[in-house]
Amino acid sequence: MEEQVINILIPLKSLSIFVLGTNVEDYLHLGYDYISKEEMQVYSDTYTFPDFGISLSTDEKTDKLIYGIETDVSCVYKNHELINMLYDDFLTLVNLLSDDVSDIYIHGTKKNGRIYKVYYFDSLGLTFFVWRGRIRSINVSNYDVFVND
Repeated sequence: MEEQVINILIPLKSLSIFVLGTNVEDYLHLGYDYISKEEMQVYSDTYTFPDFGISLSTDEKTDKLIYGIETDVSCVYKNHELINMLYDDFLTLVNLLSDDVSDIYIHGTKKNGRIYKVYYFDSLGLTFFVWRGRIRSINVSNYDVFVND
Protein backbone atom coordinates (compact mmCIF):
# COMPACT_ATOMS: atom_id res chain seq x y z
CA MET A 1 0.00 0.00 0.00
CA GLU A 2 1.32 3.41 -0.98
CA GLU A 3 2.06 5.92 1.79
CA GLN A 4 0.01 9.08 1.85
CA VAL A 5 2.05 12.23 1.24
CA ILE A 6 1.73 14.94 3.89
CA ASN A 7 3.39 18.26 3.05
CA ILE A 8 3.59 20.79 5.89
CA LEU A 9 3.29 24.47 4.86
CA ILE A 10 5.20 27.35 6.40
CA PRO A 11 3.74 30.41 4.61
CA LEU A 12 6.24 32.58 2.71
CA LYS A 13 8.97 30.00 3.44
CA SER A 14 8.46 26.35 2.55
CA LEU A 15 6.32 23.35 1.71
CA SER A 16 7.58 19.99 2.97
CA ILE A 17 11.40 19.99 2.69
CA PHE A 18 11.44 22.51 -0.18
CA VAL A 19 12.46 26.04 0.83
CA LEU A 20 11.82 29.17 -1.25
CA GLY A 21 14.96 31.03 -2.33
CA THR A 22 17.22 27.98 -2.03
CA ASN A 23 19.10 26.34 -4.89
CA VAL A 24 17.09 23.64 -6.67
CA GLU A 25 20.29 21.61 -6.99
CA ASP A 26 20.02 20.91 -3.23
CA TYR A 27 17.08 18.60 -4.06
CA LEU A 28 18.24 16.91 -7.26
CA HIS A 29 19.37 13.79 -5.39
CA LEU A 30 15.65 13.03 -5.02
CA GLY A 31 13.71 11.48 -7.88
CA TYR A 32 12.49 14.26 -10.18
CA ASP A 33 11.31 15.13 -13.68
CA TYR A 34 12.56 18.24 -15.46
CA ILE A 35 10.83 20.47 -18.01
CA SER A 36 12.76 23.40 -19.44
CA LYS A 37 11.21 26.83 -19.82
CA GLU A 38 11.89 26.59 -23.57
CA GLU A 39 9.97 23.32 -23.83
CA MET A 40 7.00 24.72 -21.88
CA GLN A 41 7.31 28.18 -23.49
CA VAL A 42 7.16 29.86 -20.09
CA TYR A 43 9.58 31.97 -18.04
CA SER A 44 10.86 29.33 -15.59
CA ASP A 45 12.18 25.80 -15.47
CA THR A 46 10.04 23.24 -13.63
CA TYR A 47 11.22 20.36 -11.47
CA THR A 48 8.56 17.85 -10.41
CA PHE A 49 9.10 15.56 -7.43
CA PRO A 50 6.46 12.79 -7.75
CA ASP A 51 7.20 11.25 -4.33
CA PHE A 52 6.11 14.56 -2.75
CA GLY A 53 3.44 15.59 -5.25
CA ILE A 54 5.31 18.89 -5.62
CA SER A 55 6.59 20.97 -8.54
CA LEU A 56 9.23 23.68 -8.16
CA SER A 57 9.63 26.73 -10.40
CA THR A 58 13.00 28.44 -10.63
CA ASP A 59 13.78 32.13 -11.07
CA GLU A 60 14.32 33.65 -14.52
CA LYS A 61 17.71 35.14 -13.77
CA THR A 62 19.72 32.07 -12.64
CA ASP A 63 17.32 29.16 -13.34
CA LYS A 64 18.50 27.78 -9.98
CA LEU A 65 16.67 29.56 -7.14
CA ILE A 66 13.25 28.24 -6.13
CA TYR A 67 10.61 30.96 -6.38
CA GLY A 68 7.46 28.82 -6.53
CA ILE A 69 6.29 25.56 -4.98
CA GLU A 70 3.09 23.99 -6.26
CA THR A 71 1.05 20.99 -5.14
CA ASP A 72 -2.31 19.41 -5.81
CA VAL A 73 -1.60 16.46 -3.50
CA SER A 74 -1.07 17.75 0.05
CA CYS A 75 -0.61 21.05 1.87
CA VAL A 76 -1.16 21.01 5.63
CA TYR A 77 -1.52 24.33 7.46
CA LYS A 78 -2.56 24.76 11.10
CA ASN A 79 -3.15 20.97 11.23
CA HIS A 80 -5.65 21.15 8.35
CA GLU A 81 -5.23 19.61 4.91
CA LEU A 82 -5.90 22.43 2.45
CA ILE A 83 -6.14 20.35 -0.74
CA ASN A 84 -9.84 19.62 -1.33
CA MET A 85 -10.82 21.79 1.64
CA LEU A 86 -13.84 23.98 1.05
CA TYR A 87 -12.57 27.45 0.21
CA ASP A 88 -15.01 29.00 2.69
CA ASP A 89 -13.58 26.78 5.45
CA PHE A 90 -10.11 28.13 4.67
CA LEU A 91 -11.39 31.70 5.01
CA THR A 92 -12.73 30.81 8.45
CA LEU A 93 -9.45 29.11 9.40
CA VAL A 94 -7.27 32.14 8.59
CA ASN A 95 -9.81 34.92 9.12
CA LEU A 96 -8.61 36.66 5.94
CA LEU A 97 -10.05 37.63 2.61
CA SER A 98 -8.09 37.22 -0.61
CA ASP A 99 -6.14 40.19 -1.98
CA ASP A 100 -7.31 39.47 -5.52
CA VAL A 101 -9.32 36.96 -7.51
CA SER A 102 -9.42 35.98 -11.17
CA ASP A 103 -10.69 33.23 -13.45
CA ILE A 104 -8.40 30.98 -15.46
CA TYR A 105 -9.14 28.25 -17.97
CA ILE A 106 -6.94 25.16 -17.66
CA HIS A 107 -7.01 22.50 -20.36
CA GLY A 108 -8.12 19.09 -19.18
CA THR A 109 -6.37 15.78 -19.69
CA LYS A 110 -9.11 14.79 -22.08
CA LYS A 111 -10.96 17.18 -24.37
CA ASN A 112 -12.57 19.56 -21.88
CA GLY A 113 -10.88 21.91 -19.46
CA ARG A 114 -12.09 23.71 -16.36
CA ILE A 115 -12.48 27.29 -15.30
CA TYR A 116 -10.85 27.79 -11.92
CA LYS A 117 -11.26 30.71 -9.55
CA VAL A 118 -7.78 31.85 -8.56
CA TYR A 119 -7.43 33.52 -5.16
CA TYR A 120 -4.30 35.40 -4.11
CA PHE A 121 -3.26 35.78 -0.46
CA ASP A 122 -0.17 37.99 -0.64
CA SER A 123 0.40 38.13 3.13
CA LEU A 124 0.68 34.32 3.19
CA GLY A 125 2.40 33.95 -0.19
CA LEU A 126 -0.37 31.62 -1.35
CA THR A 127 -2.31 31.28 -4.57
CA PHE A 128 -5.29 28.90 -4.59
CA PHE A 129 -6.89 27.30 -7.63
CA VAL A 130 -10.51 26.59 -6.64
CA TRP A 131 -13.02 24.50 -8.58
CA ARG A 132 -16.55 23.72 -7.39
CA GLY A 133 -15.85 25.50 -4.12
CA ARG A 134 -12.84 23.38 -3.14
CA ILE A 135 -9.12 24.17 -3.16
CA ARG A 136 -7.63 21.95 -5.88
CA SER A 137 -4.08 23.28 -6.19
CA ILE A 138 -1.84 25.63 -4.21
CA ASN A 139 1.18 27.71 -5.18
CA VAL A 140 3.54 28.90 -2.43
CA SER A 141 5.75 31.92 -3.12
CA ASN A 142 7.46 34.89 -1.52
CA TYR A 143 8.31 37.58 -4.06
CA ASP A 144 10.14 39.61 -1.39
CA VAL A 145 12.93 37.03 -1.59
CA PHE A 146 13.67 38.14 -5.17
CA VAL A 147 12.99 41.87 -4.97
CA ASN A 148 16.34 42.89 -3.48
CA ASP A 149 18.72 40.96 -5.75
